[in-house]
Amino acid sequence: MNEEKSSPISEFTEVGEPILDNLPESVDGDDDRNASNLLPRDDINTTNNEQLAESVTEGEIILGQTLLSTEGNQSLPVINLLPPHDESAGYQALTYSTLTQFSYEIDWEADGVEFDFSRFASRVPRSIRKLNGTKVALEGFMVPTVVDESNLVKEFLLMPDQLSCCFGQAPEANGWVVVRSEKGVGVFMDQIIRALGSLTVEERWDEEFFVGLYHLECEELISSNP
Repeated sequence: MNEEKSSPISEFTEVGEPILDNLPESVDGDDDRNASNLLPRDDINTTNNEQLAESVTEGEIILGQTLLSTEGNQSLPVINLLPPHDESAGYQALTYSTLTQFSYEIDWEADGVEFDFSRFASRVPRSIRKLNGTKVALEGFMVPTVVDESNLVKEFLLMPDQLSCCFGQAPEANGWVVVRSEKGVGVFMDQIIRALGSLTVEERWDEEFFVGLYHLECEELISSNP
């Protein structure tokens, strides 16, 4: 050990290697504790981040409320404060997992020229087409598209998460619902809402632009902040 201390500094060919010979001796046998205190900061941060990631669970229920989260930690978790859905009201609870359970691929230009039921049926499963005309209740986030002079929303997109709303991440073509309200509803941003109404499953285009597959005539809108 004395020979290594007396070696000229110029003999070292690498920079930044830990000098293990100069580590302080352990006290009371706490070798593991002292060694962990001398880990490089990157290793500690990586360990902490991995432990934190493992503790986050999508769909976790806290104090009876649903904790929604998005991939990539691009937005803060959102607590669902809506009252429980009342099935006796005549609206079937519908989830986005049902609406997006199939791979939906369309030709955004050619498929909108003339309606072809056989091609439509090949793209959309029978179980989804049978939802046409049903009364449903669907929860999601509002993206207003038509607002009148009284600041009432006459049309909005109902999105399954805030990534689509706030970060411009385009959902799949069967990943949103076009909601229309004849009388208009309030603006409810950055919170989960529940839209109740009649669902239409139909491919619609506005000139050359694809509007959507799911359309809801809103009869009632429920929010946590009326």
